[in-house]
Amino acid sequence: MKNDGMPGRASLGALWLVLASLSVSTLIVGPVAVFAVAYDSQTLVSPAGVTIAPGGTVQLTATVHPGCSPVKSCPPLTGTLSWDDGDAGGSFDVTACTFLSSDNLSVGKCTANYSGSGIPGLVAILATYSGNSAYSSSSGVSNIEVVSSGSSSTTSTISSSTISLAGPGLVEIAALVGVVVVVVLLLAVVLMMRRSKSPPLPKQ
Repeated sequence: MKNDGMPGRASLGALWLVLASLSVSTLIVGPVAVFAVAYDSQTLVSPAGVTIAPGGTVQLTATVHPGCSPVKSCPPLTGTLSWDDGDAGGSFDVTACTFLSSDNLSVGKCTANYSGSGIPGLVAILATYSGNSAYSSSSGVSNIEVVSSGSSSTTSTISSSTISLAGPGLVEIAALVGVVVVVVLLLAVVLMMRRSKSPPLPKQ
């Protein structure tokens, strides 16, 4: 059977079409991908750490900083910042803030009042910025310690009592034992001296 070479030419033509399509895709998608690269963002929460009583309230402020400089030349900051206590049982009066493009923000801020639960313990409050087409997402943390004032004062009182009993009590006992030992040694020395100076008994 005669082979006229047509299948080989067809294969080369298909390969050329694949390479051409990849080149066109690179030219079209490449610049879009470059311009879609987001700036970094940084989210900070203040106060970073605080102690409250069970059921107490603290005001938290999250600030989102853009990762470009100068700030005035950065794209507007848009997106959402949300609060979360990791199911610790507390509550926020503002659960999230939305930054709109119409706000034309260079730095985003969100303030919320957090009420702790009635259970003592350490709570990590997480503020998360969603990011947008220009900025990557980021998170900040505030550590809130819920402390029961009653248990805290009881512990301090017990600790102080233990220190006062253990400290001066042992010192006084040790001093008294030392005085007794010295007195006993002096009496023994005196008795030995008297015996050595007494005259010998006459022989019968």
